[in-house]
Amino acid sequence: KLDVVGNVQFSGALMPGGNTGTSGQVLISQGAGLPPVWAYALTKNDVYVAYSTTTQDLNGGTWKTIAGPITLSLPAGTRIIAYASGSAMSSGACYASADIRISVNGNDFPDGAYIKETIDFNVSWDAFDTYSVMGVYDVPSAGSYTFRLEGWGPASPSQAGCNLRAGGNNTSVLQATLIILVLR
Repeated sequence: KLDVVGNVQFSGALMPGGNTGTSGQVLISQGAGLPPVWAYALTKNDVYVAYSTTTQDLNGGTWKTIAGPITLSLPAGTRIIAYASGSAMSSGACYASADIRISVNGNDFPDGAYIKETIDFNVSWDAFDTYSVMGVYDVPSAGSYTFRLEGWGPASPSQAGCNLRAGGNNTSVLQATLIILVLR
């Protein structure tokens, strides 16, 4: 067992398990008694953020974009961590439900990143319900992937005049944010 007190200097490659790693990788501990492994560190170039810029009416029975899109060219095996937050609002004296999701290429994540919002209020445009969703997506094959924060409301509201809204700009309480972290 080698125990060095003081500075250590290498004149060649550091090769745990005979592996030199790839340019841009760092050594990551696997815990006590296990050798470290090479992996990519998360950098500012691996963080993507989109904000809502307009308010989106969600009624209509179709998915509508609240924030995004963020389109990335990704290799197979890349892990994506996606997070979004914001608030939804109902108008008039109504009870309404909205589905909120982070989509990848127009589809649900296999796990996570989906929530149903229920708003029950009786004052016009004063009913806000905040949401946050998070999911993990493993890229199955190399290609282009588009991520969006989306909302869906019913085609026909339960009460006349009932409307669902989400999104907005930075002056609105409805502001929404979508964050994509790329772990290579």
